[in-house]
Amino acid sequence: MTDANSVDTAWDGSAQPEYEQPEYDELHTEYGDTVIADTVVRKLAVLAAEAVPGVHALGSAAGRALHQITDRVGAQPPVGNGVSLRRSDHEVSIALDVVVEAGVPIPQVAETLRTSVAEAISYGTGLEVAGVDVAVSDLHLPEEPPRN
Repeated sequence: MTDANSVDTAWDGSAQPEYEQPEYDELHTEYGDTVIADTVVRKLAVLAAEAVPGVHALGSAAGRALHQITDRVGAQPPVGNGVSLRRSDHEVSIALDVVVEAGVPIPQVAETLRTSVAEAISYGTGLEVAGVDVAVSDLHLPEEPPRN
């Protein structure tokens, strides 16, 4: 039995430092590693953000226009429009670009977005969410009824 400061002796009698046990977590176990693509993280963020009341759409006007064009021609739309991320092995930071509905309290919508997106990513991936920044790029106005 050895303690943390002990040194093992090799078969030839020379001193060998004790093997350090690697640190394991949900993504790195003694049996192997789990790699989660950025696309998966973006999709989780999109699903969580779209479920927040008061969010009309994700992405800038240009990004939404591109999405509509690719949708019309049958091309694969970009994944995670309105979501960008920075990540390390265990941590991710998210930036959202959103359009909110007119009449909603924007600070409350932003806080709900932060909480919902962070919880969805943490639960779905095991990654620690360092932050969720929210940029409100537009306000969706209710459509006026046609005049007769």
